[in-house]
Amino acid sequence: MTPSQGRIVCFKGLEANGSDEHPAIVTYAFNPNMVNVTVFPDNGVEVENEHGDKHRTFALAFTSVHFFQTRADKDAYEAALVAEDPEARPAVKHAIYAFPYRD
Repeated sequence: MTPSQGRIVCFKGLEANGSDEHPAIVTYAFNPNMVNVTVFPDNGVEVENEHGDKHRTFALAFTSVHFFQTRADKDAYEAALVAEDPEARPAVKHAIYAFPYRD
């Protein structure tokens, strides 16, 4: 899949409601490997503003996120980075990939 505006993808790297994978919509594709997304965590996530006030939000924007075809591709890429530099953990904090097709 080539990422383009409006595509629904899977976002990895945000803990919410016991999961680290959430649906997201591509809002901008810089190239086939880097995108901006709006993420929709299950049941929202608590965030804090610059004044220390906390509130629950149901959509978060992330910029310049790595795009991979599968989670396995993301894991392989991260393993290669860590092999080069063991101090690089976590090498890829946020990533997105296409949802696997299910019958």
